[in-house]
Amino acid sequence: MNAGAAAPAEVRAGDTSGSVGCISLRGVTQVYRSRDGDIGALDGIDLDVREGEFVSLIGPSGCGKSTLLMLVAGLLVPSAGEVFVDGSRVRGPQTQVGVAFQDPVLLDWRDVMGNVLLQAEAHGIPTAVARERALVLLRQVGLGGFERKRPYELSGGMKQRVAICRSLIHDPAILLMDEPFGALDALTRDQLAVDLQRLWAGSRKTVIFVTHSIAEAVFLSDRVAVMTPRPGRVDRLVDIDLPRPRRLEERDTAAYARYSAEITRLFKARGVLAEGD
Repeated sequence: MNAGAAAPAEVRAGDTSGSVGCISLRGVTQVYRSRDGDIGALDGIDLDVREGEFVSLIGPSGCGKSTLLMLVAGLLVPSAGEVFVDGSRVRGPQTQVGVAFQDPVLLDWRDVMGNVLLQAEAHGIPTAVARERALVLLRQVGLGGFERKRPYELSGGMKQRVAICRSLIHDPAILLMDEPFGALDALTRDQLAVDLQRLWAGSRKTVIFVTHSIAEAVFLSDRVAVMTPRPGRVDRLVDIDLPRPRRLEERDTAAYARYSAEITRLFKARGVLAEGD
């Protein structure tokens, strides 16, 4: 990558420079039926995510970001269009996918190790193999020595680290993250972003990351998919041409500011952000 990145490079949604993604959505529309009428969550989404790529989805609340993750995971069937993972159409839950949510959803009666192993048990991974991998993951996120602690003994950031380890224990090829840092304080959020970047750099998993933070999206991503208000569409894909590994102080650089300003401009153009009089 060019360390002296110039102005942000924009490409239109669906333009993947001729490559077929590890994850592909083609004309995906999602409509929720309700007693009070239909609610359109997504409308005609075309998106490719390449193998090993880190892509963030950013957009206003209710624009279908979480719905898109559920479609990729095979937990929802699209109202129209198709979703493909590794060239195969998604027709049900995907075993090669790990999911991390905003709420870590830890079991109070299990310790840290037990919570991490929960996913391994669901995938039938031998206990000895899973425990060894869990120990490695916990050390990587700074929780070595906390294996016997219960959730009530952990901070919010520590709980989220446990949840991320749980999502990775079965070594999924794809990681879907739905605002995993959204409920955390700013300092903890920054540290977890650094930790996540390091984990991703070591494994190069394909990641789709949902966030409401422009700064977070620019810091973590290879590309940022900027979404419109509901029903969600991919307004633009913005390539983030910044060197890795990225450091928090780089958020004060001119190159970083240009990317943030470009995404802000797109939201202003759609009326998602408005200046006061």
